[in-house]
Amino acid sequence: MNYKTKSSRTFKPVFYREKDEITYSSKIPRTPQKFLSNAINNRRLIATVGKRLGIEYPKIALDWFNDAITVNAADTAGSTKFTVACLELTAIEESREEYGQFLSVFDDSIRGFEIAKTMNGSSKNAHLNKIRTVHETIDHRKMLLPLQEESGGTLKIIVLYPSIRLSLMTGGVLFVDELSMQLHPLLVRYLIQTFANPEKNPKNAQLIMTLQDVSHLNDCVLRRDEIWFTKKDHSGASTLYSLYDFEEDFKKPGSGEGEMKNYLMGKYGAIPLIQKIASVGTDCHEEPRTVEI
Repeated sequence: MNYKTKSSRTFKPVFYREKDEITYSSKIPRTPQKFLSNAINNRRLIATVGKRLGIEYPKIALDWFNDAITVNAADTAGSTKFTVACLELTAIEESREEYGQFLSVFDDSIRGFEIAKTMNGSSKNAHLNKIRTVHETIDHRKMLLPLQEESGGTLKIIVLYPSIRLSLMTGGVLFVDELSMQLHPLLVRYLIQTFANPEKNPKNAQLIMTLQDVSHLNDCVLRRDEIWFTKKDHSGASTLYSLYDFEEDFKKPGSGEGEMKNYLMGKYGAIPLIQKIASVGTDCHEEPRTVEI
């Protein structure tokens, strides 16, 4: 674990741990060091034990993770966050206006939301039946569409928006799993650029996301030192490493041409371990054929 002050350019160690061997810096006084050493084993984290003992720097590290906002963006209409977002839409009129403005960036036909005065159904999710998105047709007529009939991408944005708004307002950290699922690459780029823009993100909120869309390796929005890969070996263990590590003489993070091609060619690793696939022919008596991919 390392730290640095806002005015410092370099990180300094707080402690270093390799299996059961722990080296402490002067940032953790000697007496707390003894308490930590006695309480820690190979199943306990220093940050967890340190916070319980009231030691400053381990507490700061653990609070950073506890305060982060996590969203599983692979799930949309079935998620708890979606239900919470819908409840907010039905309860707070100001939220509907904010949601509408945000959604219009992704779908310029959406003009807002309307809430039905009566409840349809008696299920616990009946509030979903009240919400309609307001669309404007080409001849400027208003059309209402039940929220559950919107596209997966629109529903996903509804799930993401409260967390995006909160992290930008507080300067927090937002973890999003599978950000690119159901979203066009240009919309994903817009979200990334929102966090990278000091005017839209004055409190320096941080976005940490997982992506399967390799086109973002080449779109120049992310620096090489901001792109990380996970490589799983045959035992199931994963290794995390940066694209920056592949540039031995790389001095200044930037551009990124050819990274997508190099990745798909296997230069950086972190590609699926694809095995032979047996495909069955239309004739039930035909022997299975092996296809090399």
